[in-house]
Amino acid sequence: MPTYGVLQAGGVLTALSPGDSMLLWNAESPAAAASSVAFTRATGISQSDQGMTFTAHSPVAATVNIQASNEDVDGQYQTLYTLVLALAGGVNPQYAGSYTDTTRFKFYRANLVSGVGPVTVEVQR
Repeated sequence: MPTYGVLQAGGVLTALSPGDSMLLWNAESPAAAASSVAFTRATGISQSDQGMTFTAHSPVAATVNIQASNEDVDGQYQTLYTLVLALAGGVNPQYAGSYTDTTRFKFYRANLVSGVGPVTVEVQR
């Protein structure tokens, strides 16, 4: 997946509409402090928008910031929530976490705080 500041296909940001999902990282190993590609929140016809849910998982411990801004400028992004991926049980234990955002910023991205293995971050609107 592209990182923040790298143009997406067609040179435009992905606009997430209600019902859409997007992988910000797909089992990738970004360097600490790396940010995912940004996306924009598409305007919906309905006023019953329930926000967006960010989920993350990794086979190793990791910390991921969910960041947002009303301008797609690196220094304008602010951290809304810090996902500290905690160990979840099961046959193949994974570190996992989730956050639902209802703040209605225009742009969003993930930012890796720490972790040295593959991380997957998905957003569902």
